[in-house]
Amino acid sequence: MRTSLFTILILGFFAGLAYGRAPTLDELPTVKHLQREADLAIEARRRAEVEAQKDPVLDLIKAYRTKAVPMFSPHWKPIADILKDDRETDDHRRAASEAFRERFKDLTGSDARIEKLKKEIGNYLLPKLNDGKTEVRVWVHGVFQRFWPGTAGKIGFKAEDENSRRRYDAYKDWRKFLKGR
Repeated sequence: MRTSLFTILILGFFAGLAYGRAPTLDELPTVKHLQREADLAIEARRRAEVEAQKDPVLDLIKAYRTKAVPMFSPHWKPIADILKDDRETDDHRRAASEAFRERFKDLTGSDARIEKLKKEIGNYLLPKLNDGKTEVRVWVHGVFQRFWPGTAGKIGFKAEDENSRRRYDAYKDWRKFLKGR
């Protein structure tokens, strides 16, 4: 009985081997195929890391600064909101200020649409001239200096000035200028 059981097991083992076959050369993966799969996996991982590192706020600011969005569209408002928002990081707020200065750097002349847009932006940012943070006052005043260099010289606003009365007087002068009085 033992012998017959052993014989059956041995025959079953060899029968299983007979049905299992070795892969042909066409079915084996080549070195090129394995390398291509590895390269694709590495590239997919790199793309995922790049996507994870993207900062949508900085992308928005860069699009405005590099003139990728039209000037006369409402795209300036999110940039101004970044500059006004106290919850934003200082890097984002500084970048927003630089985006305004860069966007309006080469615009001179008396185009009425550009002047209207600058006054609209100026009125929107005006309350930040009295901000508690000196950096914010400097960034907003930098935007005003780019927009109206002559007026900025006349008003003489010192963003670093700790004397709140002089800052408020300059703020009132800016408000008069922006309201057209």
